Amino acid sequence: MKVNSVSAKVFSNLVLQLFPIIISLVFIPLSIQLLGKSNWAKLTLGISVIFLSNYVSFGIGPTLTRRISSLWKNKQKLFRKEFEFAFYGVKMLSSIVFTIVLVVLVTLFLTEKYSLIKNYADLLFFIQCLICFIITFLIIPYRSGLEGLGDFHFLGIYRSIITSLLVLLPYITFLVLDASLLVVGFMLILTYILAFFVLKKRLRSQIGIRLKQERKNKISLKNSFFRESVQFGVFSLLNYIIVFSPRIIYPFNYSSIIVSDFVTLEDLFNRITILTGTISLIYFQVFSEYDLIKSETKKKVKRLLKRKIFLIFSILIVIVSSKRIVGWFISIWLGTDYSVFMEDNYYLLMVGLVCFNLNILLMRPLQAMGYEKIVNYIVGVAALLFLIGVIVMMYFQLINYHYLLLMFISLGIFSSLIWYTIKQKLI
Repeated sequence: MKVNSVSAKVFSNLVLQLFPIIISLVFIPLSIQLLGKSNWAKLTLGISVIFLSNYVSFGIGPTLTRRISSLWKNKQKLFRKEFEFAFYGVKMLSSIVFTIVLVVLVTLFLTEKYSLIKNYADLLFFIQCLICFIITFLIIPYRSGLEGLGDFHFLGIYRSIITSLLVLLPYITFLVLDASLLVVGFMLILTYILAFFVLKKRLRSQIGIRLKQERKNKISLKNSFFRESVQFGVFSLLNYIIVFSPRIIYPFNYSSIIVSDFVTLEDLFNRITILTGTISLIYFQVFSEYDLIKSETKKKVKRLLKRKIFLIFSILIVIVSSKRIVGWFISIWLGTDYSVFMEDNYYLLMVGLVCFNLNILLMRPLQAMGYEKIVNYIVGVAALLFLIGVIVMMYFQLINYHYLLLMFISLGIFSSLIWYTIKQKLI
C-alpha cells in the first residue's frame, strides 16, 4: 500500500472522528448537569464495563485483522478457518468474562462498600452494561474482518456514530423521558444489537461470496491462531489495567462526587484516544502487509515510523505549552461543575493521558511487525507499577498524586519504545 494511500485513509478517518469529539465537548457538561455527578460516575463506569470487550478478547481481534490483511495482500482467500476460530473464541471468552464480572458486581453490591453500587437499580444498570459487553464481544470478528480488508471508511462512520451515541443517548433519555439509568441501559442494548447486525451484513457483503468459493479447502489454523492471539491478549489486558483500573478502584475509598470529577477529566483528555486509535488501526493493517526482509519494504517502514514519531512529538509540544488555554477552556466548558479538584489536577492528567495515548502509535506498528513480546514486557512492567501505585493512593487517599504517577508511567513507556525502535534500526 502506498504511503499516500495510507495518509489519505488516516486523514479521512480523522475527519470522521471529529464529529464524536464535538458531540462530547458539547454534551458531556450538559449531561453532568442533567444526570448529576453521581449518575454520571455510574454511567462512565458502565461504559468501562462495555469497553472490557476491547481489552479481554484475548487478542482475537488484532490477530484476525493481521491474518486477513496478510491473506488479502497475497491474493489468498482462505478466510473461513480464520473466522471459525474467531467466532468460537469470542463466544467462549465472553461467557467466561460475563460470569466473572457478574459475580464481582453482585459481591460489590452485597458488601455495600462500593460507592457506585448502592441499590438494586444500580446493580441492574451494570448488568445491562454487561449485556452490552457480550454483544460488543460478539461484534469483534466482524469488525476485525473489515479492518483486515481495509474497509476503514465504513468503520470510521460506524465508530463515529457509536461513540457519539454513548454521549447522546443518556442525555436525550433523561431530557425527553425524565428517565433513570435503567432506561439508558435498555437503549444501549438496542443500539449494540443494531450495530451487530449492521457489521454482520457489511462483512458478508465484502467477503461472503469469497468464503463460499473456498468451502472445499481444509486448513487447520487453530493452534497457530491461539499462539498468535495470546500476545495481543496479554497486551490488551495490561492496557485495560492502565486505562480503567483507577475508575474501578477509587470508588472503594472515594465518594461518587470525587470519582465523577476524576472520570470527567479523564474522559475529556481521552478524546484523543479516538484519534490515536483510528490512526493506529490503519497503520496496524498496513504494517501487517509488510515483509521486513525486503530492503525496499524497510525503507517504507522507516519513513512511516519517522512520520509517526514526528506527529507524536508535535502533539506533545502543543499539549505541554497549552496549560493556560486548556484550563480556561475547562472552566468555561464545565461552568459551575468545575471543582477545585479539577483545577488542581487537570494539567498533569492531560499530559499523562495524552502521552499514554500517543504510545499506541508506536506500539501497533511494532506489534504488526512481530515485536509483540517486547511491547508486552514494556507495558507489563508499567502496568504492574501503575496498579500498585493506584492501590496505594486509594488506600491513603492520595488521588491528587495519581496524575504524577500516570505521567511517570506514560513517559517511561514512551522512552522505552523509542529506545527499542532505534535499537532495531527501524528509524
